Amino acid sequence: MSPRPIRIAYVIDELYAPAGGTEGQLLHLLNRMDRERFEPRVFCLREAEPPMPENVVLDLHLSASPATLARIWRFSRILRDGGFDIVQTHFRDSNIVGVLAAWLARTPVIISTRRGVPYWEQSSGLRFLRWLNGKVTWFIANSEATR
Repeated sequence: MSPRPIRIAYVIDELYAPAGGTEGQLLHLLNRMDRERFEPRVFCLREAEPPMPENVVLDLHLSASPATLARIWRFSRILRDGGFDIVQTHFRDSNIVGVLAAWLARTPVIISTRRGVPYWEQSSGLRFLRWLNGKVTWFIANSEATR
């Protein structure tokens, strides 16, 4: 009996097709993954255009409100109940939501991608990012400057 596929949750702000850049790279990756080895799931913070049936739309717009915190908590339960082995995040908002939710869900591996400099522009954001970085297992940067 073979082991179950590795469950990967990809968290991205939004996803649409056709797409270029990060979104396009993620779509190409998903289309070529070996489904016997990997079980990917995409979670979008906002609605995709056109709607993609395999994606889960969290309908989450970041703000400093109790509703946002409650949605992040609910997302962490989805990750925990789904038994995800890896959570990989893309873009700033998804890094915040995905890393926090994965950390709360005790996901074994959390991968945060960083694209562009400066990633955060305010010093308060940098303090939060340093704290958030401590929850991440691995980072992927698209350039040496971003790293």
